[in-house]
Amino acid sequence: MVAGALALPLTVGAAGIASADGYSHQEISAGADGAATHSVSANADEQGSSFHESATSANRDGVATEHTKANADRDGGDFEHQRGSAGEDGVRNEHTKANTGNSSDEGVLSGVIGGLGL
Repeated sequence: MVAGALALPLTVGAAGIASADGYSHQEISAGADGAATHSVSANADEQGSSFHESATSANRDGVATEHTKANADRDGGDFEHQRGSAGEDGVRNEHTKANTGNSSDEGVLSGVIGGLGL
């Protein structure tokens, strides 16, 4: 009986969250062992949709950061992901980017080719 009474409000609440036009969340923590941040946001409207997520952490072993963003509209979309870290084992950096349609972003390869006049 209790499970049935909770099912309706939980279902209605979940439907309200799923239909939201925007969402954001931020979290920051710090202590003796290090510090970290995390943020997420997503938006959708008649013009398109977007998603952004960032995380950064630091402790005695090193530092790390990660960032992801994606955007889409009726003309196309773009995606970008960056990750970097530094610690005892050295430094690492990764960057991935993709786009479709009539996106105004220029990819790395096309920027190099254009800069060379090719």
